[in-house]
Amino acid sequence: MNNILERLTAQLSNIPTKDDLAAMEARFTQHLESLQIEIKNLVPDYAASDYRSHILACEVRKVASSFNESCKYAKELLTLQRDQVITLEEIRNTSSNLSEGVATILMEVDTLKYYINNTYSDFYKETTTSCGYDNNLTDSMFRNKRIICDKEWVIIQRRGTPTPPGMERTNFERFWIDYENGFGSLGGDFSLGLKAIHELTVEGFTQLKMDLEDWDGVKRYAMYDVFKVAGAQDKYRLKIAGYTGTAGD
Repeated sequence: MNNILERLTAQLSNIPTKDDLAAMEARFTQHLESLQIEIKNLVPDYAASDYRSHILACEVRKVASSFNESCKYAKELLTLQRDQVITLEEIRNTSSNLSEGVATILMEVDTLKYYINNTYSDFYKETTTSCGYDNNLTDSMFRNKRIICDKEWVIIQRRGTPTPPGMERTNFERFWIDYENGFGSLGGDFSLGLKAIHELTVEGFTQLKMDLEDWDGVKRYAMYDVFKVAGAQDKYRLKIAGYTGTAGD
């Protein structure tokens, strides 16, 4: 839209104004007056200088014809200028209407967000499961399995923590049975196990957040609003969707 306005403005600036046309008319008038003076000075004896008068008259007619053509062209330019001004005004009005329409839509979206947040907030509170300070989940396989939490998130895997001197780093190159049942230490690197993760998603822990940090201390994160792990019969099939974050999907 801005490019169109700039091109139209540039074209309008090149069109002659009324002052330019007035200056053009003054020049033609001066030229006619000079020719008339020449006629008077060069033809003292009209009868003897009939040929010269004829030539000068032809020149005058040519100048007059040229002047008329210039006036016609100037009128066409003024008409074009007027049409372009009207078009420019229509574009400005359209742009203004679009801006008002976008503003209205944004207001409606904000109103809808407010309505949803206030209408369904209790529903979300009732259906979302959080970790809190509990170490056991009732009526699940976690009844006798300890878990740890970090700001209401159940930690299902941790890898890359500093290893104290004299202790071996947790090995993540393991057999399937290890990843199914879990391995490692909750105080260091570990994997909670596919069975446990499946039960967590069944209990309502259906969001996934991954916090990443490289050796230079640069931190990134990835979050998924949909996170489900199927049971053993489906080979713990993973389903994730609804990515947000800085790590890349």
